[in-house]
Amino acid sequence: MTKAGTTTAAILVWVLTGCSDGVAVVHGAPTFPDEVTHTIIATDAPITALGATSGHIVVGTELGASMVVEVALEALAVVDETNARTDTGAVLAIARDDDGSLLVMGGEGLFLLHGDRLLPSPASDVVDGLSVSALSAQNGELWMATDEGPHRYGAGVLEQWDVDEAVARPNAIAARASTVLIAESEDLAELDPNDASHQMIPLDAGQVHDIAVTAEGTYFVATDEGIVVRHPDGRYERHTLSDGGSGTTVTALAVDGAAVVATTSLGVVRFDGQDAVGLAPLVGAVPSAVAVDAYGHVWTGHDHDLVAHYVGAPSSYGSDVAPILVDRCASCHDEGGSGPPIDFADPQAAIDRADTIIDRVLAGTMPPAGAIALTGEELSAIVRWYETGQNP
Repeated sequence: MTKAGTTTAAILVWVLTGCSDGVAVVHGAPTFPDEVTHTIIATDAPITALGATSGHIVVGTELGASMVVEVALEALAVVDETNARTDTGAVLAIARDDDGSLLVMGGEGLFLLHGDRLLPSPASDVVDGLSVSALSAQNGELWMATDEGPHRYGAGVLEQWDVDEAVARPNAIAARASTVLIAESEDLAELDPNDASHQMIPLDAGQVHDIAVTAEGTYFVATDEGIVVRHPDGRYERHTLSDGGSGTTVTALAVDGAAVVATTSLGVVRFDGQDAVGLAPLVGAVPSAVAVDAYGHVWTGHDHDLVAHYVGAPSSYGSDVAPILVDRCASCHDEGGSGPPIDFADPQAAIDRADTIIDRVLAGTMPPAGAIALTGEELSAIVRWYETGQNP
């Protein structure tokens, strides 16, 4: 593999060459409940993207961004550096970073959600002018699928990557550590930005609609013929979500712990890379966007219809969080341990320290360096408990 780099203005341009491997096919259809309680909220303009953070659902449309408040939409105030009102323009993409912050890419720039308003991102001026179709965030680093090719932004530098002619104008992208998956139409490329090598993945799965990646580095690719999974060891599998023959069309993905929630031509599915569980049957047209709120409820969007599927369950410390913290953190916080003594079996002890706990688990300092890190499922359970009221 070779790379060549040149600098044009403030944009680094990388040119790569590569190779390919095969994809195994796995059949198996999920079953769906006959009916799930749901609510439909009408939007003023077609929905373009959905995002979730801190117990909130953010809805992007061709006119701007709104937040779900109870069962209604309220437009998000957008202010610039001088605190003057501005707007996002049409929302192009929404992404959640590892620290829980939500980024909204609009026609007028890149914005960060802060409470009930959007503020310009420090990267907004740098990425201005790019025609962004998808966004992936990791520890402040952004990968963007644009009409001008894949781009990476980090530490104030914008890089343009010329990976392969087949993905020169990508429509989907996801990045984690040293692996970036980039898709255009029916083609998928796997890029290692550390050595600028790549390989084309022979999907044979029709159109790629979306890509998502978990904290552990499992990638999920939504296609016309099911979900393609790239496991952390580099293996690829295509799960057809059918009992044979043609696969089920998957249109959008949202990370939920170590799994994804997917919108399909049959309904809403939760898929962990091995097993698919039908959460809710299709309501109206096949959705083009999906998000999961802190309660585990699934929100889908298509055209002017925002649908809330009430499939979540109440979170409690005793059943959902205590087993994790007792197992992973008690050794440091028992009497005589390296940390301050905390009885993690006592819900009130955890509730009193909830802000500190959430800050440290999101920062990756609890458990400390050298210990086994929390899994995506464990981290998701702690965040969900924190964001849904810290119930005992």
